[in-house]
Amino acid sequence: MRNPILSYYLVCESCKESNKAKGVNKWTKQRLYKRHGSYVNIKCLSCGFTPQHINRLYAELNLKIVTPLLFSFAAASYWLGGYLFKTYWRDNPMLENDIIIIVLMGYISPLAIGGLVLSMLVKMRESFNIRI
Repeated sequence: MRNPILSYYLVCESCKESNKAKGVNKWTKQRLYKRHGSYVNIKCLSCGFTPQHINRLYAELNLKIVTPLLFSFAAASYWLGGYLFKTYWRDNPMLENDIIIIVLMGYISPLAIGGLVLSMLVKMRESFNIRI
């Protein structure tokens, strides 16, 4: 299955250029090692050198997908917190602590979920970048 969140790259052994690695995105590095061994047949786009060591592969987060995802969590925080503020926060100067907690949770919960998603994506990237 293709992973659109991570982009995979290869640093060529002979010319040291960084190339986008195609055909790697449905494998983990461990599965590639079990299937192909230490060297995979990925052709360098600049010099044409073919057998590449598996530790030369690395993954980066695709910012075209991650950035809008994080902005949507920020927008959800703004919308949900504003909605709870307008719903529960009346013109009463004697506010109860429950109302303040509800409004703060409306602002904080989407941001916390976004932070968890971001940390999960970073862990996915780090798990691919482990050297074998």
